[in-house]
Amino acid sequence: MQFDSYIYAIFLPLTFVGYWLLRNNLKWQNLFLLTASYIFYGWWDWHFLGLIVITSISTFGTGLLIKSDSSRGSKTWLALNLILNLGILATFKYFNFFKDSFADILRLFGATPD
Repeated sequence: MQFDSYIYAIFLPLTFVGYWLLRNNLKWQNLFLLTASYIFYGWWDWHFLGLIVITSISTFGTGLLIKSDSSRGSKTWLALNLILNLGILATFKYFNFFKDSFADILRLFGATPD
């Protein structure tokens, strides 16, 4: 779903109204926004929904672990979750950029990358 599409022009007000109707229940509002986010993300390409689900579950779980662990272990959980999320971002957003850039550098020096 693109921000400049007619589908988004329908989706956004529906999401706003749904969120507003649930204003007396924060838990249901959050669940509604999470579901709307999955729909929005999945509309673009449903194959990548697993990524946002993994990120959501791991971040929520990390938050619960940090809340229950008041010692120095909370920093470890935070660091592990950051590594996971940044690793997903780096892999799916920047991997091809760095691969192509490295191949271009090799070509400058006469190597032929396969």
